[in-house]
Amino acid sequence: TEDPQPLTEAAALPAETIAGLQAAGADTKVNQDFSLRPQNETNIAVNPWSPNMLVAGANDYRLGAPIGAAFYTSFYGGFTWNDGIPPYPHLATTRGEDDRVRFLEPPFGTGDPVLAFGRARAGSPGLTAGTTVVYYAYLGVSASFCEHGIFVSRSTNGLLWTRPVVPPLLPPQGLFTAIYSSDTKDCDVFNDKPWLAVDTSSGPHSG
Repeated sequence: TEDPQPLTEAAALPAETIAGLQAAGADTKVNQDFSLRPQNETNIAVNPWSPNMLVAGANDYRLGAPIGAAFYTSFYGGFTWNDGIPPYPHLATTRGEDDRVRFLEPPFGTGDPVLAFGRARAGSPGLTAGTTVVYYAYLGVSASFCEHGIFVSRSTNGLLWTRPVVPPLLPPQGLFTAIYSSDTKDCDVFNDKPWLAVDTSSGPHSG
């Protein structure tokens, strides 16, 4: 789900306030949980149309297992933060050339996140053209069998994120799913750190 009232153009702190805080060099805790568990593989993106909005991602071990790719969002130049875990995709398994879904399970882990900002092009499902969008790409893997994928959630406010749907549950391509292997026995491929780029040129492929 996504908030119909995007907050990407949130009111910013005055420039002189931010400059003063930056000059002071004060550290700010980004994650707001109290688990005392670590984070790693951090990635951060700055909203080019509202530079006081920052969205970061990291492997976040606050939940134990499943390990989650978390988000951390600031509307005030990094001096206050909100955080959480985007909704997991359900991993659906098949076997061989039989496309029947055998069972569903949550991923053992999602991680290796990377983020980028863009603006929705005309015809983007569920979005008005020109809406600022932040995209969040990450891996999702099973610990039981071999199903795995690369997923790209999106948000218009950095707080609420779309849940990917894998192709066996929404043929033929799924939703917010870049790559997916559903075969329970095919472990030949192991995806690692994805990357993401968004065309912001205002050209024909922008968004």
